[in-house]
Amino acid sequence: MKTVLSTHNQPDRLTYWNDIIAQTLIPFEVSALEDRPFFGKVASDDIGFATISEVTSDRSIAQRTNRLIAQQTEERVLVLFQLGGESLLQQDRREAHMRPGDWALATSIRPFDVQLATNGYCHLVLELPTHTLLPRFPLIDALTATTFSSQSGLSQVTFEFVQSLWRQMEHMSDNTLGQMANTLVDLLSTELSERRQLTSASVRSKTVTLLEIKRLVSQQLRDPQLSAAAVATQLYISESYLHRLFKNDGTTFGRYMWASRLEHSRVDLADPRYSHRSISDIAFSWGFNSLNHFSHAFKKQFGVSPRDFRLDR
Repeated sequence: MKTVLSTHNQPDRLTYWNDIIAQTLIPFEVSALEDRPFFGKVASDDIGFATISEVTSDRSIAQRTNRLIAQQTEERVLVLFQLGGESLLQQDRREAHMRPGDWALATSIRPFDVQLATNGYCHLVLELPTHTLLPRFPLIDALTATTFSSQSGLSQVTFEFVQSLWRQMEHMSDNTLGQMANTLVDLLSTELSERRQLTSASVRSKTVTLLEIKRLVSQQLRDPQLSAAAVATQLYISESYLHRLFKNDGTTFGRYMWASRLEHSRVDLADPRYSHRSISDIAFSWGFNSLNHFSHAFKKQFGVSPRDFRLDR
């Protein structure tokens, strides 16, 4: 059964809207683009392992920040199908400009934002666990914030299938909905694979490989044994090639890994929910194995010691 929530008759509409979105989709930081009482409405229903939501609101920008990502427990893929109005999705230095009939996807594990450029815009948002799509299309990161048009071909079939499913799903059994979820994953993975073949003649571009490396680092960041050699082995590339990719990106594997660990540690130290945890406990939970090394690196990165940083919160 569809759950419908809106900001109507709410005293603090924008705060309530942020709460609705966090409960229905994933947490965002939503800011209104106009100085007036904010309107937003979302209807949502489950389809097997996935969720479909119809989202309408006033002009706003929804940001998926590092702070919110650090609190995440499961990686998700969001596919936005534009039903009305216009929007702009930005992730991984790409932009998807969407008008009615277009769709694009984003992954929850890295920052992105959606600018909703028109009042009364409308999205159908398909949200599914990343692990359900990865076996069929492992290069999701290569096509985030990429516009797919429903004017023809499989993109049109996918768009129309989601629309029809949303209209009819209340009349379907749980077993049928589970089958529909698998059909959706098949459609998406096939369309993504076709687009991937069209956009690159190479089997694995340097940009995509670097994104895959960063995904593995993010997933294994808490492991104190994480290393360039271990990541290279998992991706069947040489360690020297891995280091060249980071050099071309203006950094090194080590600097990227330590900066990521320090940022997650900083977020946890600022979180009042973790005030009972010691500094060393937080540092060790993010892969550090020396408190002295952590404290020195933290002060060098943020200009203040972990202890003073926490006291200032």
